[in-house]
Amino acid sequence: MQTKWRKSLLALSLTVAIAVTAAGCSSGKQNGQETGATEGAKEGQSKEITLTIYGNGFGGSVTPGVQTDRVAQEIKKKLNINISTEAKVNDDKLNTMMASGDLPDIIYAERRHMKQLIDGNLVIPLDDLIAEHGKSVLEESPQRIEFSKKYLSNDTHNLFFIPLLAGDAPKEYTYASPGYMVRWDYYKELGYPQYNNWEDLLQILKQMQDKHPTNEKGEKVYAMAPLFEWGYSIQTEFYDRYNGKLLLDKFMDVDPETLEAKSAILEPNGSVWETARMYQKANALGLFDPDSFTMKYDNMLEKIKSNRLLFSWWNWAGTNEANDAFEKAGELKGWAPLPPAKGQTQYVGEYGSIGRLDSTFAISKNSKNPERAMELINFLVSHEGSRLIMNGIEGVDWEVKDNVPMDTAQRIEQSKADPDFGAKSGITKYYNWSGFSAGAIDPKYNVPTNFGNIITQQRLDKMNPIEKDYSKHYNISYPGELIEKLVEQGEIKKNGTDYTQFAALPIVTPDNIKRIDGKIDEYIKRMVPKLILAKDDAEFNQIQTGMMKELTGMDLQKSVDYWTDAYKKNKEVVRGN
Repeated sequence: MQTKWRKSLLALSLTVAIAVTAAGCSSGKQNGQETGATEGAKEGQSKEITLTIYGNGFGGSVTPGVQTDRVAQEIKKKLNINISTEAKVNDDKLNTMMASGDLPDIIYAERRHMKQLIDGNLVIPLDDLIAEHGKSVLEESPQRIEFSKKYLSNDTHNLFFIPLLAGDAPKEYTYASPGYMVRWDYYKELGYPQYNNWEDLLQILKQMQDKHPTNEKGEKVYAMAPLFEWGYSIQTEFYDRYNGKLLLDKFMDVDPETLEAKSAILEPNGSVWETARMYQKANALGLFDPDSFTMKYDNMLEKIKSNRLLFSWWNWAGTNEANDAFEKAGELKGWAPLPPAKGQTQYVGEYGSIGRLDSTFAISKNSKNPERAMELINFLVSHEGSRLIMNGIEGVDWEVKDNVPMDTAQRIEQSKADPDFGAKSGITKYYNWSGFSAGAIDPKYNVPTNFGNIITQQRLDKMNPIEKDYSKHYNISYPGELIEKLVEQGEIKKNGTDYTQFAALPIVTPDNIKRIDGKIDEYIKRMVPKLILAKDDAEFNQIQTGMMKELTGMDLQKSVDYWTDAYKKNKEVVRGN
């Protein structure tokens, strides 16, 4: 799965706890060749042990317990690693673990946790361990190590955290996470209507809903059900991404070109208000599912799979599975991403040579075998490990023909026959554990790390019926080519989060600002439903005015001043001006 997201999505994430059994030796290079992780698993060198990894490492649902997919089994074969998961994790649980000192072997850490982990001596310095057991990391991407020592060490200049998902933004086969995902068969039924803005798109969705008010079971169909379970910032993040901005920290709208930041609350057109207006208009047209404020991720998946929704931001959250089911039934029905309107931006993800600031591995003080934990991290962060995570097993899931990696016939057949192929195979399931992103160039084959982004004839030949119909309509070879053409023609731009441009942002917020931000977050979360449910613009504006008075009393300006200054200092450091 790509997306996703910040924070990823990430950005954008479900919480997971992982238990991992590790053995083995590091993967590195000798004379330009990968030595491979199997070296450490030779007979008698390493016995099987259990290590635990805790944190928001996945972007989707994970069944708890020991993982039996073939990617997990291949990791076990190479490193004596068994993977076991706990379905949910959260900040309260992590805070309890940090307070009690009852920690896992490996922590998947975000910036907001780093100061507490370092100050509490809850994670160990990795400088000596990586020199002995992390040769792949040192040889393949030393810049992320230097960055971590400088910016993620709480001014100690030691190595505590190893950032993941380093690489460039890819040219994607399909730009669908985030994307304006709609029921393509319904859009075609309407005659492919044009749209210039969000209001136009809402009218298109209304026409779809009017023609298809219920599903096959007679259940009510809504155009959209945005997931508020993950916080309102996820919604404002989407608004920004399609309007040339980024939402990175505490409701600040950031210009990715100038690196300047403005308050998403104080500004009259800030994303907090514009996002709410967007959904208020949808609700006024009867398009907004009232369950959105209380439903869980699994509820949203069920709604998509049972044909009760018409619009989504994410292709990995049910729409891909729905397309597989339609294809298996032989029906020309399914989901596809409409391109952004002229003047908008297409988000292409989070990237950068240093990796993601909120996706890092650390080894806790409780690790019974830190050497083996480092070896496990070394494999996952290596090109070899990333290749396995994203593409599966060579000879089983992919093979090399004419020096180009491509899917095996077995994988193609299995993916078509089984809607749960991704979960069962494990391919991209562990994406957030990968040292390199989908767009990073794999030096062994000089192609993107995610082979699915290589545009080969085989890839084109296995397009599903919706992708073929979509490409035929837009006169393109594959779905993602539409975005590339629109960018070349100057109709839209690409927008992404280059983490190398935000390296100097603080890894921890001062306690007084944290308290203010916490109150603001909770207040906005509580009040946004009232904005969305406002009967008209007048009521919306009245609620907004009242909210601004309340927010002013919460020292909003003090928070805005802090974050504005933080972004200003960041720009001075990374750009020297």
